[in-house]
Amino acid sequence: MIMPRRTKAARGYCVALCTLVLLHALCAITWAHPTIEPSLLPPFHTLYQSGYPIGPGAYYEMYHLQSNDIPLQVHVVRLSSLEHTQLSLSLPFGRAQSRQTVPGQVASRVETGETVIAAINGDFFLAEPGYAGVSLGLAVQDGRIIRHPRGSAFGLLMDGQTLIGEPQWVGMVRAFDGERFLGEYPLSGINVPRHADDLILFTPDFGPSTATNLWGRELILSAPEPPAPTSGFSAPVLMDYASGDTVISPGTMVLSGHGRAAEFLALPHTPYLRLEISWSMKSPWNESFTAVGGGPVLLREGIILPDGVAGAPLPDRASPRSGIAISADGSLLLVCVDGRQPHISAGLTLHEFAHLLQNLGAVSALNLDGGGSSTMVVRNLGQTSTEVVNSPSDGRPRPVGNALIVTSTARGGGAEALFILPVLQPLLTGSTITLQAIALDGAAHAVPLPPGPGVGHSPDGLGLFSDDLVFTAQRPGTGEIKIEWGHLAGSTSVTVLSVDDIDRIDLDPVQLQVDPGDRSPLDVTLYDAWGREIYVSHPAWSWQVEGPIGEVMRDAETGREFFLASAEPGRGIIHMMVGDKQHSLPVTVGDPPPFLDVGGHWSEGDIRLASAKGWIHGYPDATFRPDQPVTRGEFVKLVASSLQPRVASSLESLPFIDTNEMDDWLIPYLLSAVENEWVTGFEDGTFRPHEPILREAATTILMRALKLAEQAVDAALLFEDSEKISPWAHGPVVNASQMQLIQGFEDNTFRPQSHMTRAETVTILCRTFLLPLTDAITIATR
Repeated sequence: MIMPRRTKAARGYCVALCTLVLLHALCAITWAHPTIEPSLLPPFHTLYQSGYPIGPGAYYEMYHLQSNDIPLQVHVVRLSSLEHTQLSLSLPFGRAQSRQTVPGQVASRVETGETVIAAINGDFFLAEPGYAGVSLGLAVQDGRIIRHPRGSAFGLLMDGQTLIGEPQWVGMVRAFDGERFLGEYPLSGINVPRHADDLILFTPDFGPSTATNLWGRELILSAPEPPAPTSGFSAPVLMDYASGDTVISPGTMVLSGHGRAAEFLALPHTPYLRLEISWSMKSPWNESFTAVGGGPVLLREGIILPDGVAGAPLPDRASPRSGIAISADGSLLLVCVDGRQPHISAGLTLHEFAHLLQNLGAVSALNLDGGGSSTMVVRNLGQTSTEVVNSPSDGRPRPVGNALIVTSTARGGGAEALFILPVLQPLLTGSTITLQAIALDGAAHAVPLPPGPGVGHSPDGLGLFSDDLVFTAQRPGTGEIKIEWGHLAGSTSVTVLSVDDIDRIDLDPVQLQVDPGDRSPLDVTLYDAWGREIYVSHPAWSWQVEGPIGEVMRDAETGREFFLASAEPGRGIIHMMVGDKQHSLPVTVGDPPPFLDVGGHWSEGDIRLASAKGWIHGYPDATFRPDQPVTRGEFVKLVASSLQPRVASSLESLPFIDTNEMDDWLIPYLLSAVENEWVTGFEDGTFRPHEPILREAATTILMRALKLAEQAVDAALLFEDSEKISPWAHGPVVNASQMQLIQGFEDNTFRPQSHMTRAETVTILCRTFLLPLTDAITIATR
């Protein structure tokens, strides 16, 4: 059982007893790494896990999971039943009517001298003006009721018992003038917004004033003692306000009524006027010392509740999650799951979250506020400082309404355990890493190591240790590295991989644009087949630069690799190779031609124009291949991209029998061409998208697209080989020639059966669609 954090008065009578229990506990403390099944949450598999002690009976665990390409990060604080570990509710800036980040609330507790070892965000909260931060459910701090219960909650009792469920609550206010009963009215709530006919009690824990509107009545009561979760109190009336937003002074509370409740508060103000304010919570909730609301309840007696206690279906959307759970042995689990970050963690649905908690050993569990509110703070190994260990989906911790804070009162002593850092990710053979040994006392404080040097041991052949605990990975395999230091011993698992185990390479940046002479860092990350990042102490790869664009170098001081660009503009590719794997990085230096192979080409100017318009994109190797024949499919796409005609919506509109041979990128453009009647295909019903297009066919498609395909009267062709032009292409070629869109070769031939090149196509399209026809631009058909 987790013992509650007591007030000064409550702690006074048990100091001696607690001291004896604490001393006994510290003598028997041992640390152990958590163990889990390989599949913590099917279909996710566990890539690797890490963790370390944060206090007596308190352990932080982090799990990296993966399902296909979907990552998941899970953070767990596991608390056992030790007297000197305490759990309490935190209020932002000491009041319910406020919001503050979890690390901000932790810092406030540290300033008072407490040793905070963990914290997690609490209940959902209101956002309306005047009540922003007020929790939606039960809130009890150090035995004081802050907010009456609604829905589900977690409770920690004075005797250390923990419970998750639905506390029931009923309140009543009775008025007396001396012994004479004046009437009664139901108490609607504590420290919550006042609505129609509500009677609300505001305590000093709420804030500086009631934040109510002026359409009510409020009584100031003398109440020097804070209200407990059960029973209530009797208080004389100090002052009567027929208004709202009353100041809540120390030693007072305010009853605020609206409508019928305000009429009830219109009491005769006599020296003997007093109010009895009472409420009750279902046992054992009335003994709560710490409590926080949430919902829904996810687990009860080890069984997942499919619809939660609220009766609403569990949402399917994966999100960041926070929760608190109770295990079979009475331990508490604070759990935070990262989400909404595709490259870090996808998050979980509530149903998946319930399964995760169940697999972590929970038998009872409550969902807390999640999404951007999910935040977990954990003590750094061996230190008194803390840090946010999860990755908040907003990019930073969000201000929240309350938090659960875990503190430790242990004093510690001599070295009792040895912890090894870092917790190793897989290493590539040949890599070296310096291990650090940290000695911990019984309170998880770092203490000096015993005299003498540490000695490292590894499985035979897996690696070697030098005298200064530098480990060098030698052969692939998995085993336990052990370090002995005096009377202490610690261990950590290690996996050594070869270059054949590399499954994926990430190169940052993914493409590079630099000015001539500039340098840009290159960062390489290797992953194995499970998606685990592989540790590499020195580059195990080589570089090859394609094109006169610069070179890859290494900074002598930092060891980081970088690309040094050449002094002249250009395009090229950097290839990184490790084993049989290769990763390529396109590089642009300055403002060179858009493709590697068009500099100085006769069509360079038109290719630049077409690239800027987005008509052409080239090949993956950064080439355009200008002298390569253009296919029928490519030509249709280029013309359609230039015209941007209306795209047909039905694949059935295509009259061709070879649609199964067409790439997906062609379909919308070909649909446009067919619907606008400038493509017909062959007599056998085929379109033949991958065949090179003939010059006469290309001219015909272009002129049909321009609605200029009909032959002019008495038109004559001037080409020497006019008789070779097919009858169906005669008109389009005549018109294109008369409009000076085309002209023949130097021998005055048109060569209608020759293939149109990619450069010729781009040049014709640029002159056709980017310049007025009245300019009589002659299209170069070289």
